Amino acid sequence: MRTFCLSIEDARYSAPTLEFATVQHPDEARQVAHDRLEASPYHVAVKVREDDELVFWLRRLHASAQQVPAYQSGL
Repeated sequence: MRTFCLSIEDARYSAPTLEFATVQHPDEARQVAHDRLEASPYHVAVKVREDDELVFWLRRLHASAQQVPAYQSGL
């Protein structure tokens, strides 16, 4: 099992919320991060680290008149 640290950025607060996920594969951590981003309209980004190294991040994109994906991810 692997432990990932999720740093959840919330538009209402100046400091992120930290949460840990213990999963078997990074794809499972990505699903947990996506679920946390979806959990509140105030959640604007989730950065996921393993052993203090950034593995990936997700962030909510602002709605616009154009068709754009709901999320952007990195790494």
